[in-house]
Amino acid sequence: MAGRIENFVIVGGGTAGWMTACFLQRVLTHGTGRKVKITVVESDDVGIIGVGEATIPSIRKMMLILGIPESRLFTEADATYKNALKLYDWIDIPKDGKRSFYYHAFDPPLAADGFDANTHWVALKDAGIEIPRLHDAVSIQAELCDHGRSPQQLNAQDYQSPFPYAYHLDAVKLGRMLRTVAMERGVERIVDHVTNVKQAENGDITALETRDGRTVEGDFFIDCTGFAALLIEKTLKEPFVDFTDRLLCDRAIACQIPLTGEAPRPYTTCSAQTAGWTWEIDLTSRRGTGYVYSSQFISDDDAEAELLAFINPDGKHKDLTTRRLQMRIGRRRNCWVNNCVAIGLSAGFIEPLESTGIHLIELGVQVLVDYLGEGEAMPPLRDYYNQILGGVYEEIADFVQLHYIFNKRYGQPFWDAYRQPSLSPNLQEQMKVWAHRMPSRNDMRARVNVFDGYNYCAVMGGLGALPKNGTMSPFIDLKNSKMLLDQIAQMRAEALRAFPPHAEILKKYKMEMA
Repeated sequence: MAGRIENFVIVGGGTAGWMTACFLQRVLTHGTGRKVKITVVESDDVGIIGVGEATIPSIRKMMLILGIPESRLFTEADATYKNALKLYDWIDIPKDGKRSFYYHAFDPPLAADGFDANTHWVALKDAGIEIPRLHDAVSIQAELCDHGRSPQQLNAQDYQSPFPYAYHLDAVKLGRMLRTVAMERGVERIVDHVTNVKQAENGDITALETRDGRTVEGDFFIDCTGFAALLIEKTLKEPFVDFTDRLLCDRAIACQIPLTGEAPRPYTTCSAQTAGWTWEIDLTSRRGTGYVYSSQFISDDDAEAELLAFINPDGKHKDLTTRRLQMRIGRRRNCWVNNCVAIGLSAGFIEPLESTGIHLIELGVQVLVDYLGEGEAMPPLRDYYNQILGGVYEEIADFVQLHYIFNKRYGQPFWDAYRQPSLSPNLQEQMKVWAHRMPSRNDMRARVNVFDGYNYCAVMGGLGALPKNGTMSPFIDLKNSKMLLDQIAQMRAEALRAFPPHAEILKKYKMEMA
């Protein structure tokens, strides 16, 4: 296309479609005087997957950009706070009822003498000095998790906290809230089913034809049709890069159970199982649970039985219903082709262990706005966009795989297979380095990184896989290392006094709503 983009057509609703619409409306028109038409075409025939209910801290920036009061997340999307991911039994199989766990918390480690707290912790450990586990020594948010505390104070302004917290959300309700916001701000909604896609000779999409006889024309089209990938795959024939040689889980079973008098936990729980892992995500209204697993190593029926035995061992929850999902793990070779970009599941999907699904929607539309161009500028900008998004999907896949490969769950075929994994070239190089030195920011190769060196340290440290003598230990004063960890211990105690119980701040939002 050669002209200016004035007419955006988004196919598909849900969180992906309506977040994209809200962002385009806000950034391209708010305060600019520019006239841009944004239309969302969504079908009532298509269900919303809606099981991706955990997020990472980037969502706060997105909601702030969209100008949505934080209270609406709690009152309209049943939000709770998320400080961390708590991983049970990833190290080894539980014995005698004793379960191992570690936290991947959001807060970056403090620093002293030019080294972060992870490095000081490893230096002390290498010196044979007795110290707490990594997350107990360096993370304040892990302490908030242990005591059920909110990362935000009662009198805080919207989205403000010294900690990089995220949320648990009802994804279906979030999509509805974003739809309301978008339509209030002038986005047009068409409820209809697309039956045909019209193209120009050069492959550009020119219009959609619908079941009710509409012709919806546009300058630029955004595919938010999920795994169906109506535009990017069925129309433009863009190939899919499969990751199942590296990430074995390809199925999920979702279930919802009531919270019976329990306070919602301010963290996501992921528990290793026979052929995958189960999630538990507490909302204000219920607990979302499910089993992500590999069909190579367990049948659907056996996976469902294992899930129900785990989440309902005493049978107190009656008539639980489950939903089975097939997951297509990988990414589109190019997310942007001709005048169409895929955002959300149509662009790719990595198993939801690190809750990156909504983040990839945020990133997809934010980078799109950065690289939109006209005429001759479009092809090189489009190529750069595809390099960035492709790199992000590859990085997330590597990071998720890292959670598996150091396991000691011997004798379980799924976990045994992960100890002899197929690695991407990038992860192969990193693993050679990390056999001798702890991960650092300098090791990150993607143009845009979702995770930093300290995130990799949290996972490897939690699994007991950080290398011995993996720091510049000879250059570290161990007295200062001990002083830094003592300072963090004091800050952990102070945080418990300063930050309220999770249930208390959620109650505040309920009272405000009433």
